[in-house]
Amino acid sequence: MTEMGRAQISLISPEKFLLTYQFSAGQNAGRSGGEIMQHLFAGLPTPPTDITGHYYNPSEPGWGQTYDSFVSNGVAQQFMLSYLYDEQGNPRWTLACFPDAQASGAAHTFEVQCPGCAWIDYLPTGKLAGTHVRSFPNGFGGGTTTTHFNFQAPLSGTWNRTNANIFPLTARPQSTANAASTQNNSNQ
Repeated sequence: MTEMGRAQISLISPEKFLLTYQFSAGQNAGRSGGEIMQHLFAGLPTPPTDITGHYYNPSEPGWGQTYDSFVSNGVAQQFMLSYLYDEQGNPRWTLACFPDAQASGAAHTFEVQCPGCAWIDYLPTGKLAGTHVRSFPNGFGGGTTTTHFNFQAPLSGTWNRTNANIFPLTARPQSTANAASTQNNSNQ
């Protein structure tokens, strides 16, 4: 494995951080920069079954998923981001977001912004990739994921997993309500 540079994450607040990077090799050698990143659902409440976290399958290294549980307009939702590689070995990601009461929903691919690249508005670049099914019968912790992705041009390939076991890489989330309660108790 060749080192391509360095990156650092600096926490600004529980909902925001600064990513800085410097490339030392490859086509971007000598380039550096930074950007502030903020939690997409900052300030929204979480549902009782909060599965927010990063997940992976230990028997299949090289891919993973991020789940974010939130409540919008009174409806519990799941935001799901899958990180994977296409048949040519290129990194890809898909995004699905649907009500928690649904077991499955549509997943889309997007062109993405990367460190050292010009900013693009990714929303207009969305293309249907397929379906994403997830199951967490016991809430946070181990679950299963099923994906049926067929990448549209200019991407190529498929990504299919059936009831793949996934396990958290991150600690159990602390709900917004619990965080507020803890904060109020510490101020008394």
